[in-house]
Amino acid sequence: MSSALHSPVSPAPEESGVTRVSDARDDLERRVILWRNVFVFVDDGTVRPEVYVEAERRVRAQAAEYRRQGIGCVVVLPDASRPPPEDVRAAIVALLDRLSGVGLRGLVYVVESSGFAGAAVRAALTGMLMVRRRPYATAVRATVRDGLAWLLPYVRQAATLAEEGDLAISEGRARWTAIG
Repeated sequence: MSSALHSPVSPAPEESGVTRVSDARDDLERRVILWRNVFVFVDDGTVRPEVYVEAERRVRAQAAEYRRQGIGCVVVLPDASRPPPEDVRAAIVALLDRLSGVGLRGLVYVVESSGFAGAAVRAALTGMLMVRRRPYATAVRATVRDGLAWLLPYVRQAATLAEEGDLAISEGRARWTAIG
């Protein structure tokens, strides 16, 4: 198991408004967990577009390692996440288009908000996924464990590993709190 998540806090961009590549890498380190052949990205709506460039490098490296099984992606939207700005949405769409050719077998969005707000976000995401078909399976779930149970069969892993994955991801996210 490999995990690399430290803190959900994004570094402030430089005064000039230019973000260095190292800042994007630092931000990515705070948002990513690699577990088996699953890439977990935690996005609270504050991710800058250049972070997705760094994320793509990680996903491509992971895809090369798991060429036979393919890879899966879990995008966790924590409670109180906000929608990303238009330039970030465009970066996400472009990234997903490019990743369809590197062994991405499934993508699940995990919307952790509860109640009406969470249900509304999950419904909106589900609608968007229905309108824009992808060459890999997609879903929206409310918990990481449910998301993993859905995703793991697509990447040739037993769905019964969802509990193990959920624990590994929870441990990685707990380090955010300890460091951040």
